[in-house]
Amino acid sequence: MELLALLKCVEAEIANYEACLKEEVEKRKKFKIDDQRRTHNYDEFICTFISMLAQEGMLANLVEQNISVRRRQGVSIGRLHKQRKPDRRKRSRPYKAKRQ
Repeated sequence: MELLALLKCVEAEIANYEACLKEEVEKRKKFKIDDQRRTHNYDEFICTFISMLAQEGMLANLVEQNISVRRRQGVSIGRLHKQRKPDRRKRSRPYKAKRQ
């Protein structure tokens, strides 16, 4: 009799732990979904946006406007590196004779 009661108690605990495990698995699934929602990957959005601009015929105009603005501002188009800044280090000056 005592063994049957102990067996029922163990089975109840097993069922309880299985329910807890199932809740944890569901919670992890929700966390994974929430994490995916928080991840921002704009590559697909940018590619879709640019292709939509091209389909609407607006992309070429926007590129041309940007190029013309850069030309007016004196920015070289197609330059792959930054323009060199003047060297601001101290330069040696020729020796000046003191006046007497």
